[in-house]
Amino acid sequence: MGMVLVSAGATTSAALTFTPATGYTVSEVWSGADGAHFATEGGAFYVYGADDVGGGQFENVVRMFDGTTTVEIARSSPYAENTLFPDAITVVNGSVYWTQAQGYPDYHASLYKTWFDGGEWNTTTIFDDSAEIGVFSLSTDAESVFGVGLGTGNSNVAFYLDGADNYNVLADIPADGSGGSGFDPAGNFYAGAWSVGGDWDSHMYEFSAQQVADRLEGTQSTPYAAGDAVNDYLAPGNASTVMESDGADLFGTVSKPDWSGTDPYAFDLNSGVTTSLGTLSGADTSVSTDMYYRDANVFFMGKDDWTCGGEAVIYQLVPEPTSLCLLAGGILLLMRHREDRRRGR
Repeated sequence: MGMVLVSAGATTSAALTFTPATGYTVSEVWSGADGAHFATEGGAFYVYGADDVGGGQFENVVRMFDGTTTVEIARSSPYAENTLFPDAITVVNGSVYWTQAQGYPDYHASLYKTWFDGGEWNTTTIFDDSAEIGVFSLSTDAESVFGVGLGTGNSNVAFYLDGADNYNVLADIPADGSGGSGFDPAGNFYAGAWSVGGDWDSHMYEFSAQQVADRLEGTQSTPYAAGDAVNDYLAPGNASTVMESDGADLFGTVSKPDWSGTDPYAFDLNSGVTTSLGTLSGADTSVSTDMYYRDANVFFMGKDDWTCGGEAVIYQLVPEPTSLCLLAGGILLLMRHREDRRRGR
């Protein structure tokens, strides 16, 4: 369970705008209709949403944007409104993995793989909803597919696909709902979960790159427990299905103060301080989904509603030169401090 972008007909609203926080500039990478989630690899963007085909029927559609043109690469069978919805997407070495899920109360998902071969795009089913597996997020370390969702026992888990695309549990992280997932440049994996009651705690469990490798290689023969995580961060919100890190900050989305949608943020992994990356506006409900970190830039999708129709924009947030200088200076000071400690100064 987690943030659900339901299938509904196209909506009309004023144009979305994003006002970046101080220290960032913003540009639009892609804009169009019927986008709910996206993935990126090698400069290409893969947009996933629902297409209203009329008569109360919808089809989930995956499109690829190469920087110039947008082409359709996969499409689901028709379904009745709000019985299924586009759930999550990731891409690994040109192979696109995407899920569609049932709505309440089951949240079981079907996972598909689309790849280009022989001059055409092909799609195969990895597992369907009969497996009774839930998927809220999909992410990648550039080699394998990872994610968070409901396991076969209806408990929240982090999972991965092995080299034969078989589903395996990486860690049991019991919770009331699934959260985002993603990696940092060092290969550490972050898996989200949230619990109802009290402060609605949102946990981001960090598993080290070594722990991930040990599980994939079989050195760790059983799934990890939440207590095995090297860190447990109480990051605000898990609405973003992808939550990546640059090693210092974790990027995600959190509800606006007036609950009219979500905005992107950076969570300092050292201090626990949350900083807004900017504000979406232009619609009664402005929603941000999926946060990617690539070469010092942050990418996310803005939506004009919780539905899959309507306007969607992929934004690129770029640190201004002054911010980059401050970041570089901070890294150098940290390296010097660590060297001084090593030498006993």
